Amino acid sequence: MNEDRHRLHYELHELSKFEKIECEWPLFFCYLLLDGIYNKNEAQVEKYSRLLERLLIQTEDGVYLLPELFYVPLEKLDAEREEPRSQQRLCGDHVPHLWTQSLFILGLLLKDGFVAAGELDPLNRRYVTAPKPELVVQVALIAEDEEIKDLLAEKGIESQTVEEVSPIRILPAKCLVRLYNNLGQNAKLGLSGRPNSSLGIFGIGSLYRSDGHLLAFTPQFLDYRQFYLCLDNELVIDSFKTEIEYLRSNWKQLGRPTLTLPITHALLEGSLDSTAGKFLLQVNSGYLYSVRIRVGKLSEMQTRSSIKNIDFVDSEILEDLISFAPDPTKSTRPGDLPHSQSKRGRCNSHDRRLSVHGSVIRSRSISRAASWGASSSDEENSVADLVRGFVLDGMRSRDQEVCDGEMEQEEEVDIEVVREQLENSTDINEQADILQFLYKTRGYHFDVALNGNPGCTVEKLLRELYEKACHLKSWGLIRHISGMLRKQVEYLGPNCTELLVHQKQIGVGLPHLQREEIIDQPLPPRALKKLIYSSCGCDSSSAVLTQEILTYLAMFVKTHPALFDGMLQIRIGLIMEVMAAEYARTTGLTGEEAADQLMSLTPFQMKSLLYYILTGKEFGVKMDLNKSVVIDTGESSHSGLAMFRTAVKRISQILRMKKKEVGGGDNENMHPRKIGQWLRRRCLDGALNRVPSNFYVKIWHVLTRCHGLSVDGNFFLEHRLTQENTSGEMKFALRVENELNKIVYPEYRQLVVEVLMVLYVFMERDIHLNVDKMIPLDTFVSKANKLFLNEQREGFGDATLCCASREETNMTRPCNASNNICRYFYDSAPSGTYGTMTYFTKVVLQYLYKDREHSNDIFI
Repeated sequence: MNEDRHRLHYELHELSKFEKIECEWPLFFCYLLLDGIYNKNEAQVEKYSRLLERLLIQTEDGVYLLPELFYVPLEKLDAEREEPRSQQRLCGDHVPHLWTQSLFILGLLLKDGFVAAGELDPLNRRYVTAPKPELVVQVALIAEDEEIKDLLAEKGIESQTVEEVSPIRILPAKCLVRLYNNLGQNAKLGLSGRPNSSLGIFGIGSLYRSDGHLLAFTPQFLDYRQFYLCLDNELVIDSFKTEIEYLRSNWKQLGRPTLTLPITHALLEGSLDSTAGKFLLQVNSGYLYSVRIRVGKLSEMQTRSSIKNIDFVDSEILEDLISFAPDPTKSTRPGDLPHSQSKRGRCNSHDRRLSVHGSVIRSRSISRAASWGASSSDEENSVADLVRGFVLDGMRSRDQEVCDGEMEQEEEVDIEVVREQLENSTDINEQADILQFLYKTRGYHFDVALNGNPGCTVEKLLRELYEKACHLKSWGLIRHISGMLRKQVEYLGPNCTELLVHQKQIGVGLPHLQREEIIDQPLPPRALKKLIYSSCGCDSSSAVLTQEILTYLAMFVKTHPALFDGMLQIRIGLIMEVMAAEYARTTGLTGEEAADQLMSLTPFQMKSLLYYILTGKEFGVKMDLNKSVVIDTGESSHSGLAMFRTAVKRISQILRMKKKEVGGGDNENMHPRKIGQWLRRRCLDGALNRVPSNFYVKIWHVLTRCHGLSVDGNFFLEHRLTQENTSGEMKFALRVENELNKIVYPEYRQLVVEVLMVLYVFMERDIHLNVDKMIPLDTFVSKANKLFLNEQREGFGDATLCCASREETNMTRPCNASNNICRYFYDSAPSGTYGTMTYFTKVVLQYLYKDREHSNDIFI
């Protein structure tokens, strides 16, 4: 009974029943009528006016109305399917349809001149695509002191100090957010005002007038107290360039955008030869990314600036905000813990010191999640190590248990011993380990009472340590302490929204913790922050790095959208694991060392590493004085998916030529082979969830010709999905993507994708091919691997060192790569005599046509 009920439910919702007999909606003619009016296209206006007049329904009172839709009667469905648009459609029951009727009346009023277009569009949004005058961005440089001003003046760069800018007040961006919190507040109505969210570069690009004050605000990405990214001068410059590009394309307000930039000692690093100094010289030249830049005094820019009034703010609130706001033009200063001058004796309990030492590193799940293999000069070891770099060694189920076990063990340490150790410590890393222990075992508000002084809570000490780490630019500690302080990156909400509007879902959390959360709709920053920290568990560093990577991805999707082609879901946790694995592969470090070095990269280096991961480029790491720098090696960045598409075309050509053996021969376009090259590409594409173009549409067509697809019972797609969804529907693509994500290992996922593409090629070539059962994709991969090993064994190939060894010799053992697939098969190119597509083609051909004597005859 239940099966019949489910079957009836699916039959009622089959989208295929509506093919070629869709309802027709007059609403869309109304949209096209309005579009013609606004674009002053008289021919379009007349065309749709006539079409709409034919659709009007006259009532008994003589009133002409528009219905909701027109439909094909039930008894005429078969005739309509045979010959589309041959049957007369009937009017729907909803007459009038209020939205359609309203737009129709509005269109007639605009057409006859009773209403002007400007009355309906007071913000002139209809002129967005019209040519605009050249944008000029005004930049006011505010020097920290006279020394900075004189240094800039030597190179002809005009600047002012805060005193010279007066009476204009310079405030940080968060003050503007607080001012706008008063907008809409009403205690009687229970209205709390505008949410506490960023205003973006457009808000900062204007000057503000309130209660006789003229206010200018510095960009939010320069506030290191909010988040640490602005401490990296290279990233600050890169962020400013991105904002300039964004202003060029989107500024539509009256007046010029005016950016107020504080120039501090920390930014210039004592010389105009620094990164920031060279950038200021470029800005002072008058052009940046084809945008005109005018550097000058802030007082002289008022007449041309965009100025907004914020008179809704009470004068007392404004005065308090100005009085207590931090000065954004001052450099960061080192923070010292109140115990740093104490020189008492060291703690005598060495064992107890060891239990606290290394707490920060042990809290990082990413370093425990995988056995990151170091690279080796030996060919077989290098491939094996690379494979192990993406194997999670069963940590998925026990990672949280390890975290909880460490906490229970560390709770046994005497708190007095820990307090004494903290009072005597002068090493910032040791201080961080101790505070990490106190944070985990005693909580955020525990009063440490250093040197007998009450009020020294863990929170207060963490904030002081954060200031000190910021001054020293110890990035690993900065990231970790930011996580313990639950800091939130600026523009967190807009960053996620930017990815979502490009139709990319976001996965946050580490997959091996089995706590990954998918973000598929815009969320407020507070909810996003809570979701990220909860999904990362006790790993504070990963929670902060997740926000950092989201920021870089939002930058890339605005400036390099092609990087995200073929990606429907962006899984941040898996990207972090791959970044650590790639870093270990390049540097030769162990897993824990690579994770620690990864966290110690500057934000700009982290962004560069992420860029290389997304592009698939080869990169190197230059080690110098305990500092690592990610550099471009200049080697070929030929995409793995591009080579994969070439292999698919090769198979199509072979099938057209009716070859009995699909071996493919040598591919002249192949690049010189490197050990681990194809394994790396499969790992990267699988971790980034990349698929070939039109992949989901092709899967839909495959499902129409079989009962379903399966992989070990995890990846499971049924034929009924084609009845519930159209081929290009996003819902169907997401369903396929969710099933693919159940495949644990990214390199194995890519092999499954390759098999699916081979399967599609066969079904595309043979229109009569149907499979009346579930297709086991994992069986195809397994059999292809066996064919590969047999040929390797016969030809004494590389795989004889492991999986293809002769049983009688028994000198080697399987390589233990993921899903019992040989590592050399993972590292095979898609095309060629020994390519993966060659073996997949043989296996699929045998499976589909095993009952036919002359299977190649179908490809005539």
